[in-house]
Amino acid sequence: MRNTLTRWLLTVALITLTFTGGAQAQTTLTLFSHPTLPLTDEIIRGFEQENPGVTVEQVLNMSGNMRSEGLLLAIASGTAPDLAYTHLDFVPIFTYRGLLLDLDPYIQDGSISAQSIRDYFPGVLEQAEIDGKHHFLPLRQSMNVYIYNTAMFAQAGLDPTSPPDTWESLADAAQRLTRQGSDGVVEQWGITHTTSAGTTNTNFNPYLWQAGGEFFTPDGRSVAFNSDEGVEALEFFVSLFERGWATPEQTGPFMEGRAAILAWAAQSYMTQAVRGELAGSVDVGPTLTHTKRSGFGSLAGYVIPKDAPNRELAVKFLDYLLRPEVARLYLAEYGFIPTRRGISLDYFGDDEWWVRKFVDEAPHIHYDIAHPFVRDLMGTVGQAVMSAIQGEQPARQALDEAARQANAYLQEQMTR
Repeated sequence: MRNTLTRWLLTVALITLTFTGGAQAQTTLTLFSHPTLPLTDEIIRGFEQENPGVTVEQVLNMSGNMRSEGLLLAIASGTAPDLAYTHLDFVPIFTYRGLLLDLDPYIQDGSISAQSIRDYFPGVLEQAEIDGKHHFLPLRQSMNVYIYNTAMFAQAGLDPTSPPDTWESLADAAQRLTRQGSDGVVEQWGITHTTSAGTTNTNFNPYLWQAGGEFFTPDGRSVAFNSDEGVEALEFFVSLFERGWATPEQTGPFMEGRAAILAWAAQSYMTQAVRGELAGSVDVGPTLTHTKRSGFGSLAGYVIPKDAPNRELAVKFLDYLLRPEVARLYLAEYGFIPTRRGISLDYFGDDEWWVRKFVDEAPHIHYDIAHPFVRDLMGTVGQAVMSAIQGEQPARQALDEAARQANAYLQEQMTR
C-alpha cells in the first residue's frame, strides 16, 4: 500500500511542477477527484471560460479508504490540492487534525451563494456540520431504503400500495411472504438482506437508529451501540434470520425472483431491478419506524484543504460547482440524487417516478456517521453483528465485546 501511495504522490508532484514551472501568468487549480466519478470536461471548461488565465487540472485520487491516505500524504508533503472529493464520514479524519478550510466565513460574506445554502434539503446541511462548522458542502447523496416485489405482495394477500413501515409490519410481511416447498426448503424468502463483516451502514445501523440508539456517545469519546437500544436492534435483525424469513444472500435472491424484499437497497439496485425481469413489479418502500423513523444515506462532495495553494479560487470553484445548472451536469452524468431543491429530476427520464420516492425519504435519512475513527471501528462491529446472526453469540454479548475493543481503541487514539 505504501508503494502505491508513493507512486501516486510522485505523479501529483510532477503535475504540480509541470503547471507551476513556466513563466506565464497562468494559475492552475488542482482537484483530487474520485477515480470513477470525475467532473466532466463540460464542467471544467465552463469554469475556465469564466476565469481566463485559470487552468483546472483534475487528478484522479485513490478509491476506498486510500482516499484519506492519499490526501493526508499530499498535505503532509506540501503538495495539497486546491479541492478534494470525499464522503462525509471521511471529513472528520481531516477536521480532527485541523486540515480543512472552515467555509462558514465564505458563506457569511456571500462568496458561497446564500441561495445554494438555503436550497439544501432538510437535515442535509445540519448533518454535514462538524463541531458546529461547515467544512463540507455536499454535492450529491445516496439513500438506502428497501425495495419490494409488488407481484409477490399481492400473491401473499398483502396490499402492494401499503408496504411495511414499522418493525412489526415488516416482520409480519416477511413471515407471510416466505414460502417453503413440500421438502421444507425455502422457495421464496420474505427478505434478502445485505450483510458484511466490514461495515454496518446498510445492515445494523438503520435498525440501531430506528430503535433510538446511536453508534457513539454525544461527546464521541466512547461507543454507544451496545446500549439497550442497540441490543434491541440487533435482536430484531437476528430474529429475521432465526425465524427463517430472511437470507443473507445479498441482492441475488431478489433480482432472481426468489425474495420479496431487498432490505436497505441503494438506488443502483432499483435501477437494476426496473431494467431487468422485475420491470413492472418492483416499488420503493419507506424508511422504517420503531421508536424513530430513520434510514441510511451517504453524502459526497468537495472539501478545501486549509493549505490549498489557491484558497480563494478554490472557494470560487466550489461556489460554481454548487450552482443548480452546474451541479445538475454532474448528477445527470452519473445518475446521482441531488442534495438540494431547485434541481429537476427530469434527467432520470422514465425512472423519475421511483427516484422521487427515494428523495421523499431525505428528511428521515441518517447520513454517514461523522467521526474521525468510525471507519476504523466498522469492522469490529460488523464482525459482532455477523457473530450474532450466525448464532455464535447472543446479541448483548457480541455488542459488549465489540464495545470493549472499540473503546480501548478510541482511548488509545484520543490520548496520543
